[in-house]
Order: sequence, then structure tokens, then C-alpha cells
Amino acid sequence: MEQGVARQKQYAGIETLSIQQKQLVEFMILNPGTYDSLAENKIRDCLEGSIGEILFLELGKVIRQNSEAEPEELLTVLPEGAERRFVSKLLLNAGEEIDAEEDQSERELAVFVEFLQRDQVKRDSVLIMRQIQQAQSENNFQLVQELMMEKVRLAQKLHS
Repeated sequence: MEQGVARQKQYAGIETLSIQQKQLVEFMILNPGTYDSLAENKIRDCLEGSIGEILFLELGKVIRQNSEAEPEELLTVLPEGAERRFVSKLLLNAGEEIDAEEDQSERELAVFVEFLQRDQVKRDSVLIMRQIQQAQSENNFQLVQELMMEKVRLAQKLHS
């Protein structure tokens, strides 16, 4: 039984990634030149606590050593484990996709940046709701009102 729990924990990081997060991680790995742009748009916050965050941090190390790093270079620094298997499988399946046209990469980057921005708004909205609940429990109605206005602004931003 303990072995099964250990195996679940070992793969938990992959399983906890949503489809969009998994696609984002794959894109980041296959297009290391987009790393800075993704980092600026808080990809780490989006991937927090998952295998994606680990891969983001490891890819960052690789890029700091070689700004023109190729996806395979990430594989060389990863120890045996779920992260290495994830990258290895991705690289095997990607094949020719690694040499995709630059225009396509730019379009995909724009889509992922938009996803990251929307994800940030959603996380901000959850935080605001917690703050509203806290302010309500403290009977701080002035703060509740201010936070509700911020919540409305975030909702409008999310739906625009």
C-alpha cells in the first residue's frame, strides 16, 4: 500500500496540471526562447506546486547558463524522475515540431500570455473573495465595499 501512495505522489505533479497548464509547460519547454516573456506573465504563479513549476525553474537555470539553449539541454540537467520522464516523452513526441515556424510560435505565445493574464485575474479574484470574507468577519464594511468594487473590476476584466 505504501508503494502505491509513493507512486501517486510521484506522478501527482503531472496529474494536477490542467490541460491548458500541460500545454503551456510543453510550449515553454519546446520554445525556450519564450521563457522570459512567460516569466514576465507570471507562469510560475500559474504552475505553483506542480511539476510545471519545477520544470520552469530548471529551464530557467539552463537558460541563465546558455541564453540560446535548446529543449534537449533541459533533459540533460534533470535527474531521474517524473520531470525527466515528462520532458523525455515530450521531446520524443515533438520531433519536427521543435523546428516550427517562428510566426506560429509567436501566435502560440500570444495565446499563452492571454491565458496567463486571465489566470492571474482569476487568482486575484479568489484572493479578493478571501479578503472580503475576512473584512466581513471583522465588520469592516468600508473595506468590504472597496473590495467588492475591486471584485467587480476584476470580473469585468475577466469577461472583456
